Amino acid sequence: MPGIRFGQIPRLFMTARAFRRYVYPAITEMQAEYHEALDAADRGEARRVVLRGHFLVVPTFLYGLVSQNIRRLFAR
Repeated sequence: MPGIRFGQIPRLFMTARAFRRYVYPAITEMQAEYHEALDAADRGEARRVVLRGHFLVVPTFLYGLVSQNIRRLFAR
């Protein structure tokens, strides 16, 4: 299943709550699109979905990481 191993990297740097809020939705959407492409027997599109999904996870990871640190900074 695409995104499982890739999703483990952001988990190292984020809290579980931030991961569920920012990264997990992007990964699940990628997986749904991937399976739709496979059901349509379009392996090329399935590969493009995985690549696009990995590129979309990076900005959401960075946003989650930054927002998490800003909350920590102002919570003191």
